[in-house]
Amino acid sequence: MRHRALFFAAALFLNCRPAGEAVDFQLQELTVTAGEGGSTDFFFPHEDNRVFYRPPAGWRVEQSAARFTARPPAPMSGVFTLETVAPLSKLPPPGTNTPEALDQYGKAVLAGFNSQAQQPVVVECVTESLGGRALPCTRVTIEYTDQVLARRCTVCYVQFRLDLTLLVRIDSLKQDAVVHKTALHSLEGFTEMPGK
Repeated sequence: MRHRALFFAAALFLNCRPAGEAVDFQLQELTVTAGEGGSTDFFFPHEDNRVFYRPPAGWRVEQSAARFTARPPAPMSGVFTLETVAPLSKLPPPGTNTPEALDQYGKAVLAGFNSQAQQPVVVECVTESLGGRALPCTRVTIEYTDQVLARRCTVCYVQFRLDLTLLVRIDSLKQDAVVHKTALHSLEGFTEMPGK
């Protein structure tokens, strides 16, 4: 499990501005009944709102107030985490689509890797919109070697609110590309709505 620490400091080594109240990443269920049928949605509590999110089917989930973690079923390996951090004062806002901004994000993620990661290199750095509210996002993908294993790490900086950044991290063997695709796909429904 050593690889989980390789990029843990990717967002935290930079100075941060004061943050809003963090999202509580303990997933809760909301069952809606209609006639004889019904459906179950999942959400994270945040202030007076609910942040709706459905984890990838079949993944093992670990929850705490500070961080949501999910792992794919065997034989795949990897880890997918969500947490909120203060806005990063040394980086442009997420979603800033200029060569300079993308270069800064790539360097920030590389700086978060420790010496156990061999030959880390940025293979992609793009901006996109994430979730039901089309949140501005900068996504950086790194490839590196951990001992003899080729690995891939994706880090997304998402502007959840002006005073709060959602940090998404996905790390897996390079051959398990479906881990990254599935984790990112699960965020398409990531939406904050009013109501406790």
